[in-house]
Amino acid sequence: MTLTNDLARRFVLTHRRALAAVFAGLAVLFALGAMKPSTPGSPAVVARHDLVSGAVLTADDLRTTTMPTGSKATHSWTSAEELLGRRIAAPMRKGEVLTDYRLLEPGLLDGYDKGRVLATVQIAEPTQLAALRVGDHVNVVGSDPEGEAESTVIARRAVIASLPRLNESDDSLAIALVVPEPVGLKLAAAGPGARLSVLSVP
Repeated sequence: MTLTNDLARRFVLTHRRALAAVFAGLAVLFALGAMKPSTPGSPAVVARHDLVSGAVLTADDLRTTTMPTGSKATHSWTSAEELLGRRIAAPMRKGEVLTDYRLLEPGLLDGYDKGRVLATVQIAEPTQLAALRVGDHVNVVGSDPEGEAESTVIARRAVIASLPRLNESDDSLAIALVVPEPVGLKLAAAGPGARLSVLSVP
């Protein structure tokens, strides 16, 4: 065993320059391999971390990654700069691709089907809005202020497009909802004479 160790030591000492050159070459090859993209694809902007509904996008919220060929979502972005200042319509998970359906700004109706309108309604109980976020679905319920008629659902699964800042001094607050046009007309007609409230739905 000692003889073998001596021979190995002599070999290393005799060829140390050649061995150093070999190891240096291998290090360069590994470095180049690490710099080379592992798979071909195209750039896409994704969420850098989890985002809440209604969040206004900043540079810290976004990053650009390479999506495998054929898996990139349609109507997505390749540059994060185009999305700065835009508002998302629903919660997003880390790594999720930004698409046009995920955004509400600059137009609150962008990404929605034709025939949808933006309806503004006054909510009688501002505390109902504390747990709601932009992008949530709600049912709008109309109640008789005098209590003589039963409450009725005026709009189902309306999408919240914007929320006001809650203020303790406000007796009622207005929210913007995305609804079909006929439903928007019902909300407009019910507003003045009804006490409106919202119920969160899945």
